[in-house]
Amino acid sequence: MVLKCWPLGLFLILAGCAANRPPVQAPVGAHRAWVAIVSERAGSEALTKVPDAVHDMLVAALAKRGLAVAEPDHGELTTAFAQRRRTEVRLEYLAATAKDAEVVVLVEAVPRYYSQMSGQLRWTVDSRVTVARKDAIDRAVHDDTHTAVFLNYVHEDGEDALMRAASAMARQLGATVDDFLAGLTVPAVTTGPEAPAAAPTAEAPAP
Repeated sequence: MVLKCWPLGLFLILAGCAANRPPVQAPVGAHRAWVAIVSERAGSEALTKVPDAVHDMLVAALAKRGLAVAEPDHGELTTAFAQRRRTEVRLEYLAATAKDAEVVVLVEAVPRYYSQMSGQLRWTVDSRVTVARKDAIDRAVHDDTHTAVFLNYVHEDGEDALMRAASAMARQLGATVDDFLAGLTVPAVTTGPEAPAAAPTAEAPAP
């Protein structure tokens, strides 16, 4: 038996390529998305807006995947969600108000103070991402992530924790949307000599 030794660098390059796969991207504007991004205080039913920088990072993750984003009025959303505590009920509300959007996206974040460790204040940001077709919310794709962040000052609060967790939340949102887009099927086309060719899926782009 002959043993072959491969350079360590080659393995590292291959591993890096696998870990950094490009996002699944639909044609720009191919899917209109009705997007709600909310934050809640731990132990409270009060809903708040996420910091603008966090909001913009999350919307950018959607735009990177070709989604055309529209959002409900935050005041109306806050009133509606205060009466709807469960994710699935909130998703139903979004689907009912989505107008001409085909996709609904819900991002829920809850920053929680955890403890003091080595002179820093540890917070945990619990984030849930849910993505579905408006007409098929029972087949939603979702992901729950818990991100630990460390703050330096006692006056820093949940908004600061969200800022520290923003990159992780954007990656979570992007990965969930990737899974959703990859699972979309191509509509059936008429068979026969004059039938148009089926469009490629987002998962398998045309050569």
